[in-house]
Amino acid sequence: MGQVNIPGCQRKKGILYRRFRYRDAQGKRKDIYVPLPEPTDPNFAAELDRINREYAEPAKPREGPKPGTFGALALEFRAAVGKGWTKKKRRKGARPTAQSTIDNYNRYIGMIEDGTIVFHNKRTQRKTKLCELEVAPIRASHIYQMRDEMADTPGKANNFLNVMKLMLTYAEQNDWIAQSPAKEISPLPLGEREPW
Repeated sequence: MGQVNIPGCQRKKGILYRRFRYRDAQGKRKDIYVPLPEPTDPNFAAELDRINREYAEPAKPREGPKPGTFGALALEFRAAVGKGWTKKKRRKGARPTAQSTIDNYNRYIGMIEDGTIVFHNKRTQRKTKLCELEVAPIRASHIYQMRDEMADTPGKANNFLNVMKLMLTYAEQNDWIAQSPAKEISPLPLGEREPW
């Protein structure tokens, strides 16, 4: 009765269980524990396979982002950055964008894609994930507002602003929008730090 190292299985009070996680109707995470025979039992593998098929939720087909939204733009922009897109034409022989810069871009693109960044409409008091917002009606005031909501971490706000400027420049160059509303937005001041 040693420790069990079978993925998804766990021993509680001496009994081996297969654990399944799911979210209920209110969105709270719940667990289902289904008892299993001991791993030394000859029927263990068959029983584990049966339980996995019976209780596991079928994989939901992943829906792509709605066309015209920041989610769709982020997806297209990520591919363009991966292929070497920059907002300016590169001179022959110029160095490519550093991998650390591309990684930073992808980090913030990922935050847009997964809904981490939220736009809070002050007028309607409605919060919407940035990935669900339409690109065309975005205005400079919206970008100022998102930047200012991150003001407690100015470095993060400035990195987000930089990626938004690049994405909207890409959108302008590829006819998503007529003109980028983020061109004239300046970064937040970072302030001075005490030397070590």
